[in-house]
Amino acid sequence: EIELIFMDLQMPILDGFEATKYLLDDPDTMNIPIVAMTAHAMSGDRDRCLGAGMSDYVSKPIELEQLYACIKKWIKPRKIKESESQPTDKNRGEDLILPDYLPGIDINNGLTRVTGNKRLLQDLLISFKKVNASILDKIREALDKENRKEALRLVHSIKGTSGNIGALELSTSAKELEVTIKEGDDNSIDVALKSFAAYLQPVFKSAKLLEDNLVLQKYSIKPQKIGELDLPLLIQLMADLKHSLIANDMVAKKQFTTLQKHLYGHGFKEEVENLQGDINNLDFSNALQSLTILADKFGKGSEL
Repeated sequence: EIELIFMDLQMPILDGFEATKYLLDDPDTMNIPIVAMTAHAMSGDRDRCLGAGMSDYVSKPIELEQLYACIKKWIKPRKIKESESQPTDKNRGEDLILPDYLPGIDINNGLTRVTGNKRLLQDLLISFKKVNASILDKIREALDKENRKEALRLVHSIKGTSGNIGALELSTSAKELEVTIKEGDDNSIDVALKSFAAYLQPVFKSAKLLEDNLVLQKYSIKPQKIGELDLPLLIQLMADLKHSLIANDMVAKKQFTTLQKHLYGHGFKEEVENLQGDINNLDFSNALQSLTILADKFGKGSEL
C-alpha cells in the first residue's frame, strides 16, 4: 500500500506536474499525499507545486532532517508487525577506508547525506561518473541544436545529484550554468559551460580513484577461477534478478550484488557495469535489457 509519493518535477517525457494531474484524476491514487522534490528553491516554485495539487515540497540536495520531518508529517505512525520488520543493514562499509581528501568532494557533507554509510557514498560517486560520463557532450549537443530546454534538463539533473553526493562546488556551478542558459547569450553560456566542466572533472577523478582503489573491498569472497564458474547457479541468479526487475522489487539490488560476486574475476566487465548502473539508477527497464545482454554472453538469454 502506497502511503506517500515523492515527485520529481523535472522528468523527461512526463514532468512532475503532468504526472501529478494523472495521479489526482485516478481514484486509486487521488488521496495519496504527493511531495514535490526538485532543485528549484524559489518560493514561486513551491506555490506552483501546491497549486497543482501537491501536498508539500522538499528541495534538493536533500537534507535528511527535512525529509524525515516531511515523512512524519504525512504518514501516520503505525505499529510494525514482527513479520514486517527488516534486518539491520550490515553492509554500511564501516570497513572501507575513504581518502582524507577527494578532489571536488566534501566528504563529510556527502557522508551526512547518506547517514554515514561509506559504502553507499562510494557507490553513488562511482555511479555518478558512469551515468554522467558523456554529460558535457550531451549539453553541448543540445545547445548546438538550440534546444535549451533539453540542456536545462541535463544541467538541472546534475545540480541535484551532485549536491546529494557532496560535490557542492559542482552543484553551485551547475546552478550558475542553469541560470545562464535561461537568460544569457551564447558567449556567456560558453564561459559558464567551461567553468562547469572545470568543476566536473575533479569529481570524475575522485570517482575513478574510488573505483580503482576500493572496489576490491566491496567483496567478501575470493574470486573463483574461470574454470570454476558455476553456470547453473549463474542462470538461476540471473533468473531471480529478472523476476525482481520485472516486479520493480528493490531486492534486485541485493540479488545483483550476489550475481556480481560470482562473476567477479571472470570478465564481462562492461556488461556487469552497465547492469550495475541501471540498477543503481533504479532504471529497471534498461536493467532488464542489460541483464539479457549479459545472459546472452553465456548463450542463455532466452532461458531466463
